[in-house]
Amino acid sequence: MNAQPKYGSLSERRLYVTEKVILKNKLSMVYRGFTLIVMLFVLGLTLFTVSPFGISSVNTAPRQHMIINAAADDSESFPTSAIIASPPPVPPPTKPVIVRVLDNFSGGFIKGSFEVPQGVWSMIVLNYTGEATGQVFDSSYQLVINGVEVFQGTSPEYGRWVVLKDLTLYSSLFKGDVEYSFSAPSAVIKSSFLSWITLYFYPTPSGSKPPSEPNTIIPLWSCYCRGTPLTAKSPSSTVQVNIPNNVVRATLQLYVYGFGFDEFWYSNEPSFRDVIVSVDSNLIASILPFPYINTGGIDLFMWQPITGVFTLDDPPYTVDVTHALGMLEGSHTLSVTVENIAPYSTWLVSGALLLYTTPQAGQANTSLTPSQHPKYQHRPTQRSPILTRVRI
Repeated sequence: MNAQPKYGSLSERRLYVTEKVILKNKLSMVYRGFTLIVMLFVLGLTLFTVSPFGISSVNTAPRQHMIINAAADDSESFPTSAIIASPPPVPPPTKPVIVRVLDNFSGGFIKGSFEVPQGVWSMIVLNYTGEATGQVFDSSYQLVINGVEVFQGTSPEYGRWVVLKDLTLYSSLFKGDVEYSFSAPSAVIKSSFLSWITLYFYPTPSGSKPPSEPNTIIPLWSCYCRGTPLTAKSPSSTVQVNIPNNVVRATLQLYVYGFGFDEFWYSNEPSFRDVIVSVDSNLIASILPFPYINTGGIDLFMWQPITGVFTLDDPPYTVDVTHALGMLEGSHTLSVTVENIAPYSTWLVSGALLLYTTPQAGQANTSLTPSQHPKYQHRPTQRSPILTRVRI
């Protein structure tokens, strides 16, 4: 038998009983507090599961635009989950020719083709309507036309959203039969993303001239449906290009995104990232990427109903490389490098060269002195474990 404490006086016995009562009350309070925390967690999880983020979803429709919603069913049955703060494109006063590319698509990736009607277009507008049902996570979407990425963004985590994007800059891609691929949002649990894509071709008004857009567009690093992956072990990629000799203006467009630990690269140590583009090892462009926060990034309840900057329609980085035409014209090797990629991270890169050509233009000269591309040297650094949402 266990020995019991012996107390010689009545006061000592009373003190012993009092201490036992106090300990019992403390244990009871801890148990009740723990039970309350568990109940609150279960209640919060239930509200998160049943409702589209519960209290935060508001069924308030944005101001209607003159271009109709591409979704055919009733839009009132779903809450408006995201609104773009920037104004939509303003089309000319002509009746558009409408081409429906996707209707109620629920898959993750699709390739196909469509025929562009004949005509001279003053504006081409993309209407992308997305809808999230059930439990989903923020995930990216991309539209590629004839090998050129023209549209990219990140899906909200509930409800329906509409993006109107001016694609007139890519008019030279929309001729005859057009091949397209669409990588739809796909980070789901027991639910789905639905997508509608519609194109509006606005004829040029009588007496007006069509806008002057690039005659030739060359895709870059688009061998994958979502771009070319770059990692810490393989931070560079090359592509062979053949540039005509009658270019008067050239623009480089790049989509560059970090994933894994580099989704929040700006919070890593070191945080410096540099995207370098060179032709035959001669530097022609350097881009410092802008911090990108997904629709569910850091705190998903912050981005309702207006999402983070550029999330629904993220424009590419645009660099005028007309100064480098003397090095670009002809057959050359273009390379792209992302410096200082963190371990266990991937950067996806895709882009295009937009060329303005004219028969009267002669071959460009190489009056500029080429600058040698600094040799990339990866120096691993010690990093703390980072809790991050991997952008899918």
